[in-house]
Amino acid sequence: MTIFADFFKSKTPQPELSVSDAAVLEPSVLEVPMPEIEWRVNPRAKRLRLTLKADRVWVTIPPRTSQATTDRFLRETHSWLKEQWQKLQQRKQQHDANLAQNPHFSPNNTIEHQVHLPVYDATWVFDVSANYSRLKEVEQTLCIPETNKNEHLRKWVKAKAQDYLPDRLAELAAEHGFQYSRCTVRHARTRWGSCSRSGNVNLNASLILLAPKLLDYVLLHELCHTREFNHSPHFWAEMYAVCPTFKADRKTLKQYVLPSWWHV
Repeated sequence: MTIFADFFKSKTPQPELSVSDAAVLEPSVLEVPMPEIEWRVNPRAKRLRLTLKADRVWVTIPPRTSQATTDRFLRETHSWLKEQWQKLQQRKQQHDANLAQNPHFSPNNTIEHQVHLPVYDATWVFDVSANYSRLKEVEQTLCIPETNKNEHLRKWVKAKAQDYLPDRLAELAAEHGFQYSRCTVRHARTRWGSCSRSGNVNLNASLILLAPKLLDYVLLHELCHTREFNHSPHFWAEMYAVCPTFKADRKTLKQYVLPSWWHV
């Protein structure tokens, strides 16, 4: 019990999560029933933790945790868990609705058994199996472990993005005379990119899934922020100078639908 003392100091503790709260969505018309919570004892765990995935919820339990402690944790986080589960399902519903309305904005990558990287003009098919312990790339096939398959796939995409995006950003910066401090590639759910006042450019790894024209638009957008840290007329004048089609590109990008495995 003593190892949980700090955790239970507050009256309503907040669990450690692996679900993003970045997007605030409108309530869905239909609530999706929450599945039965799985119990997992992890010898390396130091505190109770809830994890939400697309269709599963589980609680990670440190060894020697009493039933009373676990029951108390679940009671105190029940309302929070229900709210987060509905938000997660709303994201899925929103994704499906966007895809139904704009199926042509995400060719290839909405197919659940493959991933297409336009900058390489290449497609990899998925081979998912419980026999794999780690993701392996065999020619144009991705051998993906069945457990946490989406996480393995996102890490693979991030590695591909890390190989390509910083070099492409440097090429565009040299071509148009921009200067920036550094480039960081991350897995993000809500923003394509950002630029700090110190010139640090952050890029969403999912950019590697976009058509080259849209990808370059985002990179040029962030590079223009190294000169104009706003969206004033001066900024858009900079954008027009390096990307005359930016208005059309921006409109297309807003309608683009990322594959569901990127979000959950």
